[in-house]
Amino acid sequence: MKLEALLGHLFVVGGRSLSSKPPGALVQVAPRRAHRTRENDTLFVLITPAGQAQVSASFYENLAKVASENYFKSRVGVTGALREAFNAINAAIQEQNQKQATDYRAGALLMVKRGEEIFLARSGTTLCVSRQAGQYVTFPDDPDMINLMPLGSQTNPVLEFAHYALQANDMFVLGDAGLAVVTDEMLQKATGTGDINQVLEILEKAVQRQAFASVVQFVGPDGATAPAAPPQSVVTNATPETHPEAGSEAIPTAESVAPVEPTQSPDTAPMVSEIGPSSDTVGLEIGEEAPPPALSRSEPSIPSDTPAEESEQLGMSRTMVVTVLMLISNALAGIARATNAALDRILPEPEEGRRDGKVVPMNVVALIAIVVPTIIAIIVVGLVLSERDTTNFEQYRTDAVSAVEEARTFGQDTNSDPKTGLELWNIALTLTRRAYNEDPEDSEIREMLIEAQNNIDRYDRVRRIQITKLREFGENADLRGPIISANTVDIYTLDKARGAVFHDTLDTSGTNIIQERDIAVIQRGMRVREFTVANLVDIEWIGNDGGADQDNALAALDENGLLITYNPTFPPATGIQLVKPPTWNRPVAIALWRQNFYVLDAGANQVWRYEPIDGAYSEQPSEYFVGSERPNLTGAVDFAIDDQGSIYILFGDGSLEKYRGGQPETFDWFNAPVDGFTNGRALFIDNNPISYSLYVVDRVHQGVYKVSFGGEVNDGYKPANQLNAFDNLTGVAVDSSRGYARMYVLSGNSLYLISP
Repeated sequence: MKLEALLGHLFVVGGRSLSSKPPGALVQVAPRRAHRTRENDTLFVLITPAGQAQVSASFYENLAKVASENYFKSRVGVTGALREAFNAINAAIQEQNQKQATDYRAGALLMVKRGEEIFLARSGTTLCVSRQAGQYVTFPDDPDMINLMPLGSQTNPVLEFAHYALQANDMFVLGDAGLAVVTDEMLQKATGTGDINQVLEILEKAVQRQAFASVVQFVGPDGATAPAAPPQSVVTNATPETHPEAGSEAIPTAESVAPVEPTQSPDTAPMVSEIGPSSDTVGLEIGEEAPPPALSRSEPSIPSDTPAEESEQLGMSRTMVVTVLMLISNALAGIARATNAALDRILPEPEEGRRDGKVVPMNVVALIAIVVPTIIAIIVVGLVLSERDTTNFEQYRTDAVSAVEEARTFGQDTNSDPKTGLELWNIALTLTRRAYNEDPEDSEIREMLIEAQNNIDRYDRVRRIQITKLREFGENADLRGPIISANTVDIYTLDKARGAVFHDTLDTSGTNIIQERDIAVIQRGMRVREFTVANLVDIEWIGNDGGADQDNALAALDENGLLITYNPTFPPATGIQLVKPPTWNRPVAIALWRQNFYVLDAGANQVWRYEPIDGAYSEQPSEYFVGSERPNLTGAVDFAIDDQGSIYILFGDGSLEKYRGGQPETFDWFNAPVDGFTNGRALFIDNNPISYSLYVVDRVHQGVYKVSFGGEVNDGYKPANQLNAFDNLTGVAVDSSRGYARMYVLSGNSLYLISP
């Protein structure tokens, strides 16, 4: 499949659309001297405004160049290179602030196209909405979680990552806070048009006073989804009065888009198309790639595209094959002529009027003349192709052996950098997998593949364990929980996408679901007393002596502060309206400790504490954090409370903070993955005295980690079967009531069991 990237921009300032691209927008193919791990990458950059300080356009332009330069000079995997680019942007902002006594801030969205994969990273208040295989997708998954700390505000930037498969006609809209205020319905409508010009028109009318955005659509070489005329495929920043030509961007030049390395294969190297005086089309021709095998990581460390040297060899090989086939064709023609001549001598044409029954019919002669050369052709061509495949495998095998040896040698040095070691084994895994795809029966390659994966797992601090799928929910589910009831047989799961809570029943061993229910017990839009349930935030189990409507029941909170409870013994669900404080903003999770009910409000930088008064949560909550020194909870995704009352808050960047009585306490990771936790998704505390532990879900590592309360990672779990099951982790719960821990894990649209 060959794809062309169509690129458009939206630049609105003071409510007026400008006919130029945003100053922080940049597209860059690999420069001439890019490392081989970068040579087939294309980088899309959008630097966005943040903070109150007024800055010049050159500020954003320079940061975009810093991002591009640092990404393409990096020699680590895609995720690591993106992180280095963000670190460089952050450092550049802080350096300028120190030199000029300024207080500049910025957001950033970086997107990498590698083969048939898209890698995204963001920081600050940025949003990517996309239409992928006809489905509307947002990054972050929950648009309410858009706010991350801006670049320049702290030493280590807060980042989020995403990874998608790429198909023809997929469209990505990268934008800033101005895009975020556009309604979800309008964004779905815009991306659903399938036409980049219509997307720009709709967004231009929908944004308010200011917006930075880039729109990228990947189409086939015929540009079927692009406008048929004029020749330039995309018009940028066009207002209704100037559409379609006035807003076009100038042709990409050597200053903005680096030329392609001449030695790269035309089948695999990104290429820049210059179509006309106002073109804004970046054409990328991508060679066909094999799909990643089952053992692939969520962020591959090196491209699966064919390297330039190898592509050149394959091109020569193709030329040789064509030449050989031409020779074969000529030879077959000669054979056919000789065969006909021989048959004419052996089986001459019958004399006219002769009927002695010994003449071979001419249709048989013709059949022989056709079949014999065809068989010869099949044999010869098969030998040629077999020789070519063998040559490919030997080249792949040589590369794989070399990469494995390099990783082994590096690992033998006791002073070696673990992060570099991990990157080398990622490279070895990718190259070995490529050879394995050519010949899965080669025992040496299979052993190297296992060795590479085992070493990566060692660096990631995980072990492979058997998992069991217990049930599936609807397509595009966004699952939270699960919650195990006090009797350990009822299990509840929240699907935020459908705004519904589902109740299933486990057997007494907790290893199988014996009653699966597809009818929700709590549903967005349902009536609870005189209230209507809004979008659900989180679920929890509430015990005795609380202040909700029911005890020993499942509790769910909606975004408007409606606390719904469901007890299967006394259905249906009921609820009470909590008294919301004036600064109630964006609740993301709930927890209970003894009789008190806690709400983590990331938008208000607060944890609200409801205490029962006369058996009910009837009063306004107290603030957990008081005083002038309060934490920044913007990026918080989940929290939990231990048996002593300490609160642990997990952030989207993988960091975790601990508080006691509203005051911070030291918490550091020990024996964590060598590249750290980078995408925290869920947190669970097992308060059972026997197994007392934290459980952390990290999506980048596709693992569930068991952590001590002192921060030491004691174990990590990834699937030994169903290898891609943990690609989209969202939740975990642990039941240790039977003397051992059973883990219930949510990923994608499924519920899994990890047994000891």
